[in-house]
Amino acid sequence: MFFSIKIPLFTLVLSSIGFLNLHANALGDPAERLKIVEWIQGDPVDITASNDQVIVLEFWATWCAPCRVSIPHLTKLQAKYKNALQIIGVTDEDAEIVRPFLKRMGDQMQYTVARDADRSTYAAYMEAFGQRGIPTAFVIGLDRKILWVGHPMDGLEEALESIFSGSYDLVAAKKAWTERTQREVREEQLEQAFEGYVEALHANESSSIQAKEKQLLAIADEDPEILNLIAWVLFVNKEIPNRNLEFAMMAAEKALKLSDEKNSDILDTYARGLQVTGKLSEAIRYQKLSIKVAESEEIREQLKKTLETYEAELSKTTQEGS
Repeated sequence: MFFSIKIPLFTLVLSSIGFLNLHANALGDPAERLKIVEWIQGDPVDITASNDQVIVLEFWATWCAPCRVSIPHLTKLQAKYKNALQIIGVTDEDAEIVRPFLKRMGDQMQYTVARDADRSTYAAYMEAFGQRGIPTAFVIGLDRKILWVGHPMDGLEEALESIFSGSYDLVAAKKAWTERTQREVREEQLEQAFEGYVEALHANESSSIQAKEKQLLAIADEDPEILNLIAWVLFVNKEIPNRNLEFAMMAAEKALKLSDEKNSDILDTYARGLQVTGKLSEAIRYQKLSIKVAESEEIREQLKKTLETYEAELSKTTQEGS
């Protein structure tokens, strides 16, 4: 799973890829004024003032690996739309950390950067919309209403294209947002169920493990993304005791089928399962499929790096067996 941070706790994995708490604010709400303590790069921006710029407000941090991946992508978008778009990266880190980072990034990070040291801007956006994971971007239209919220590498470019072309459908976006909110209830249930599942694995109680696995599948239902997440966490977190890779593989296979093998993230997870279970040739085949259907060049490059590790592992295994 490209956007997840490889750590053992399921709750942190959820937050790292953007699974959320319930929230009060929704698309179409007016943008809140920014409370910035320092503009580190670029001029100050009054986000509520009327002008001819669409604004992307992105929350990030120097320590966040997915944030670092999305930075060049945001720079390309800023260059593409020039003065019609204003991208603002907001962090709560100290200037002594941010300034050297900006210097190292150079041309890769060419948009406005601001410090939100007391997290008041974070509260007005991230907390108000129930967002726990970074990077998260908010698109603010010319009428200064929130039009889109999400991961900057997952739909932002498409949203901007439709906004600038005049084809953006806020009614449809609101409907999708409502559906997403409803899903979050299940995601909260999933988080709690997985915690119980890990406890059962620690205790190595067969009947309890089986019951918890049935509970996880019932919560996931026919949702390929949730099934994919269950499988990914079990594949990559070696610190989880008594991992049932057969169960993980079953969840991954179901997610693959439900997505018609057209989702790069799900294909990447399935390939990881094949690699973990020693089926390297098949892992390579599915990793190549994930590269083929990748949503962006940045994601494609990361998937290629994973493919290279599988190919190197297969080569080593072949040499040792000869």
